[in-house]
Amino acid sequence: MKYNGLNECQTTPLWGKRASARRVMAKNSLFCVAVHLLNPLGHVLSAVLKKFLSDNRPVQLVLTGPGVLVLMLLTGCTSLTSLMFYPRQDFPVGTLEAVLHPSKPDAPWAVICHPHPLFAGTMDNKVVTTIAKACNEVGLNALRFNFRGVGASAGQYDNAVGEVDDTLAVIKWLQTAHSAKQFVLAGFSFGSYVAAAASRETDADVSHLLLVAPPVHHFPFVEINAAAGTCQCSDGDADEVVPFEEVDHWVNTQYPPMDYTVFTGCGHFFHGYLPALKDWLKQQLL
Repeated sequence: MKYNGLNECQTTPLWGKRASARRVMAKNSLFCVAVHLLNPLGHVLSAVLKKFLSDNRPVQLVLTGPGVLVLMLLTGCTSLTSLMFYPRQDFPVGTLEAVLHPSKPDAPWAVICHPHPLFAGTMDNKVVTTIAKACNEVGLNALRFNFRGVGASAGQYDNAVGEVDDTLAVIKWLQTAHSAKQFVLAGFSFGSYVAAAASRETDADVSHLLLVAPPVHHFPFVEINAAAGTCQCSDGDADEVVPFEEVDHWVNTQYPPMDYTVFTGCGHFFHGYLPALKDWLKQQLL
């Protein structure tokens, strides 16, 4: 899930096969010291492989058994089952760090957008990973990624403008690399605005737009409902970041009406409410 040393890679963790990515990291922890010492070799291997990339399709290396350990030691990756190398022109700012949670090749893809980059928002946020798990459990493929300037993604924060471009680029990449035909766009907090804006700008088939705690007081959430086949919104009535009354008012002004669920006593970060959130998400997607 995380990597060190390979500039142009993204990893598909075992979590998508009902194993925990964190457990994979723990199992491989004995190799971490050796891996970090050999990190420079990862940069060399990356440079060599990039010379062979002439189009926008990624080269996928599926590794099993000893092959995983060997490439771990060579590249500095501490947990992976496959590596995907892709050229920089795929994305506006260069490399975007992402985690894929595959389910079925022909299933729709959920693209999940994380909270505000300037307030420690990343693709590893617990609400974001809960959305990914819910999507997987109903048979969807899922992808969560770091916006520009977050984690190993190139670039810098761009006031929700470049982040929308990143999301649109991820959708196009999935269409090219995975022949994705239908999408679910989802986001938490800041990410819900990015997902909503991307749903208006993309020409992809978006069947669902899932907005969790949308910051309607900070960003122009206007005329977004008609952009997706079905729009669902959820928030807690004890949200300490986004004024609940403003979300409630905004939802009630939308036409056509959107599905809206309020979690009683729930704060912005869904502490203690993640199982309930996951159940709600699965109900919306079934």
